[in-house]
Amino acid sequence: MLDQVIVYDRAHAPWTFIPFLNKIRAGRFDLVLDLQRHLKSGLASRISGARDRFGFSASNSKEFNHLFSNHQIPAQPNMRLKLLQYQAFGDALEIPPAPIEFGLAPSNQERDRAVRRWQKRRGRSSPLSSARRGRAESISRIDRCCDP
Repeated sequence: MLDQVIVYDRAHAPWTFIPFLNKIRAGRFDLVLDLQRHLKSGLASRISGARDRFGFSASNSKEFNHLFSNHQIPAQPNMRLKLLQYQAFGDALEIPPAPIEFGLAPSNQERDRAVRRWQKRRGRSSPLSSARRGRAESISRIDRCCDP
């Protein structure tokens, strides 16, 4: 659960960076996940004072960001989806894998409208299909939806 959000005011940078770091330091966090890879996020991670600071490996970070973390996730393949890269942080924290779900679903009205548009565009009445990637980055299953 998220207890607090600390926003960096980029519109007034660089003058807001030091006050931002002061807020980070005052948070007295136990754990930091640096998902950015840049110098500024590395500084914020280190200044947090958190005992455990997870970040990307040297091969995946920029601007010496990896020097600010004391735990690094394994090197990620080039062009790997960001969401899958972020799952590597869960793996490093030994969080059991779970399906990626966003809780987004069309209403029946939206679904019917999409089916009508698809059929009109394709000129046929075949059902829509979607492929989803699984944790192992292979297509894990094909869901059929929107059967007419």
